[in-house]
Amino acid sequence: MKYTQITPSIHLLTHSMDRQKSQLDLILTSGGSWFESKENLGRRHLMEHCVVARTNSLDFNQLKDYAFKNNLGLNAYTSPLDMGFDGFCHHSDFNKMLDILLETSLKPNFVEEDLLREREIVLREISERRGDPNYKLYYQVCDQVFTKESIANHQVLGDEELVAKTTLPDFYNLYAQATKQSHLIIKAAGGGIDDKLIIEKLQTYLSNTESEWIKNLSNMEDKIPLDYSPKNQMQEFSFKTFQSEIAHKHAEVSIFLSCPINFESRAILPYLANLYFKYGGILYDKLRDELGLVYGFSSYFQQDTNQIELQLSCELKYVNTIIDETTAVFSNFEKNFKPYKFEEFKQILTKKQDLATDTIGAEINHTYKTLRDYGIIETYQEFSKKISEITQADFENLYEYIHSNLDKMKIMVVSQDEKVNNLTRIKD
Repeated sequence: MKYTQITPSIHLLTHSMDRQKSQLDLILTSGGSWFESKENLGRRHLMEHCVVARTNSLDFNQLKDYAFKNNLGLNAYTSPLDMGFDGFCHHSDFNKMLDILLETSLKPNFVEEDLLREREIVLREISERRGDPNYKLYYQVCDQVFTKESIANHQVLGDEELVAKTTLPDFYNLYAQATKQSHLIIKAAGGGIDDKLIIEKLQTYLSNTESEWIKNLSNMEDKIPLDYSPKNQMQEFSFKTFQSEIAHKHAEVSIFLSCPINFESRAILPYLANLYFKYGGILYDKLRDELGLVYGFSSYFQQDTNQIELQLSCELKYVNTIIDETTAVFSNFEKNFKPYKFEEFKQILTKKQDLATDTIGAEINHTYKTLRDYGIIETYQEFSKKISEITQADFENLYEYIHSNLDKMKIMVVSQDEKVNNLTRIKD
């Protein structure tokens, strides 16, 4: 994996691999919908559709034909923070894909025909997504857990009426804002990757100092930091229930445990995940296999709230028992911890790391994440070394932190069953 800072605002991550497949991503780091004004909600998503709709020499249909002929899997997306343009191809066609994505992202060609077509597609997408029960339930629950201003409650789809009124001048203003605020990160992995060629092709665009987009990218004055992250602020509660007709017939339980999720603690977290929350882990086995309390178990480390989120599927009658058992597991280290499992995990780390890095893009995605989350360049090899150096004492310190903050635990119970409204926390 190689990192090259081409300019203060343009970053290149490459990983040349012996593979037939190549992947390429160009990312405007502050191009996402979170940065839209109230007058433009949803319009960046529509604009993203049009950015990749054509080049200056190929119209919409010609570009589709060219991509089909060369097996270029072109795509684009808008997330709350990012706007990205990506693709995959056979390694022998990497340069063709590079040319297309560089031109569409750095020299976009907005035309009325694409706006009208894509606007109808996006309006249908908004209608369909907001009619999807899973989509609706997700935001219903987020509204119960997080404050209104939190990014968890932000919807990329935006305002349907504003999207319907979007004009071409809106696109020019929006793309100007996106390029002013963003760094550009280019990620390339797989076969056929040539750093020098990527930089040479990129420089042909950067040399066009008359281009508004290039001037915006080069100007550091309005740049939002690479590691900018809007915070999720949780509402004040310890135990909360929510009943919805589109929810699970039984119950979906979210348990939030305080845990430091930062650059320093990251190397310990794989131990916690594997020893406690995954198949064969202490809490997983206790709740699922030994006691039969849950039939769905997943875990997430939430950096923005410094919490572990456990998502559990179960019958409503088992909720309090699940909370009690989770509390018990993190209340007695000696009783529940299995030292031999800790050592076994250390011994299989090399295999796990080999599997993790065998996937195209895995290594650069690791470095990309540390760059975006912390503003730090870290290779997967550096991270692996940190993991291998973790001691049982390090792990016990993390456990003790979780234990000492159990009084801050938050529980959210969601169910279709009306009985959930009468459910209260009964402590063992």
